[in-house]
Amino acid sequence: MINDSCKCSVCGSTGRRMAMVYAAGTRTGGGGFASISMRHPFSGLRVGTGGGTSRSHLTAACAPPSASARGGFQWAMLTMIAAVIAATAAGVGESYLWCAVFILAGGVLSAALFVRACGSSRKQDAEHAQRMAEYGRKWLCSRCGNVWIV
Repeated sequence: MINDSCKCSVCGSTGRRMAMVYAAGTRTGGGGFASISMRHPFSGLRVGTGGGTSRSHLTAACAPPSASARGGFQWAMLTMIAAVIAATAAGVGESYLWCAVFILAGGVLSAALFVRACGSSRKQDAEHAQRMAEYGRKWLCSRCGNVWIV
């Protein structure tokens, strides 16, 4: 017996979980090859491997939500590197006061960016967990393409 939550509200057909549609339509392949070449400049044995993942358009549309990109840590490091370069350039002209100012300002800005990145990463993790929970409850009708949440 099929549960009513598995049936499409539009056409009455039986649906499938989006996670299962995604898993069924994703194919990973790997393979190897070997070749022997006897031509003068390229003679020798060549061995290699190859592989990849292929998905249909339907499978790509049923993909789980991806995690947000986190760029705060990279900006913090880039700011610190820029501060060190600026301090080095200021130190070349025998102006040690400017060298200290650049290092201090770069350190403070870098720390602020790092703290902000840590806070936003926790928020992004919580949002991603919520999107994944919702994704786990999504169903897809194979007949009309309707998507619903159980």
